[in-house]
This record gives sequence, structure tokens and C-alpha cells, in this order.
Amino acid sequence: MRFMLLAFMVADAEAGACTPVDSCPKLSDGLYCPVNDVTEHADINRDVKLVKDYLAETPLNYAMAKQVYTAGNFSSKGLGNMRTLQDLAQKDMTVDGKYTNVFYSGAVSLYGSTNAVWHDYIIACLDGTGVCEGKTDSFRQYVINKGLIGVVTAYATYEFGAAVWKGENGETADGQAAYAWDEGAAFYIGNIDPV
Repeated sequence: MRFMLLAFMVADAEAGACTPVDSCPKLSDGLYCPVNDVTEHADINRDVKLVKDYLAETPLNYAMAKQVYTAGNFSSKGLGNMRTLQDLAQKDMTVDGKYTNVFYSGAVSLYGSTNAVWHDYIIACLDGTGVCEGKTDSFRQYVINKGLIGVVTAYATYEFGAAVWKGENGETADGQAAYAWDEGAAFYIGNIDPV
């Protein structure tokens, strides 16, 4: 039923938010053609890679990795505001129960809070405190890198859930459900050339 709704929503979409229609940049897979320009959303994956690169330096550059996590680097929201991995990690991805996100809701139920799902582990490993106090660099690096992949994947599920909710509620314009779907694809696919 939901797939039929999504197919209808995409087929019945109004003129693309990009002008001219179909002129939005494709994501890095070269296949997904959004109706909204979500390039900046996809750039959050460049931040994940930048953190990984800082943690590959000798010695590991935790300070710069933390700076990217907390302040952002590539993914602009406009007007000088950056989208940050920390903001994504601390987001209530159900919007107080408005959207269905079984993956995220289950994680919050298991861990007890939004911060406990990703943020607490990532920040502890960046700082060498809490669960990462006294741990090796390779352990901390692993937790941070895998945690950030989890954050972005979780955020993609949030956007896809928002798209389904909006579609089910008749919000099918390009700037509504289609925009949320484009955002989900942007977070999932990213803007880093595949290797």
C-alpha cells in the first residue's frame, strides 16, 4: 500500500522545485534525480569522510574531528548555518511521535534517550571519556567512524518516514513529501564519488 502511494506521489508530482524541471544535480551515484536541490544535504557525508580522514592522521586528530562533528564543515543550511552530525545525532527522529520510525524508536527504547543512541558514544570517544576512557585509538576511531555512519543512516530513515507520513496525509507537492524523500536519498547516497 505504501509503495503504491509513493509511486502515485512521484508520478503525480507537480513541476520540479528546480528550474527548469529536472535540472537538479544528481547525487553521487549518478542515478537518483531529485526534484529538489538537496546537494547540501548530501554533503553531510563529506563531513563523515572528513572526520574519518582526521582520525587517520598520525597522531589521530581528535580535536579537528570533534570540530567537524559539532560545528560542521561541508553541509550548509544557508545564511551561515551549518548542518552538523551532532545535530543529526541528537534529533528526535519521531518528531514527538508524529512520524513512524521503527528503527529509531526501537533504539531509543533500548538505550533510554535520544543522546544515548549515538551522541553519547561518539562524544565520549572523541574526548576519551566515559565508555572510551582508557581505550585504544583504534577502538575510539572504530566507534566514531561506525557511529557516524549510523547517524546518517538513521537520519535517512527519518526523512523517508517523514515522506511517507506526508504522502499519506496528502502533502504530495514537490516541496512536501517529495522533498523529504529527496532529503532521505541525499543522506543515504551522499555526495562522495563511489569507490
